[in-house]
Amino acid sequence: MNYFSSNFKLGILGGGQLGKMLLYNTRKFDIQTNVMDASPEAPSKLACNNFTL
Repeated sequence: MNYFSSNFKLGILGGGQLGKMLLYNTRKFDIQTNVMDASPEAPSKLACNNFTL
């Protein structure tokens, strides 16, 4: 049974340190990640696929 596929997407509200740690684990699987944060210097900005202010 295949739980993860390239069509799986994850959205995270808030791009702090906890979001960044979560994003490093999603790279083990084929998960597209989207992060929304009010700060342009959010730590999760470097680890996600798409970043939105």
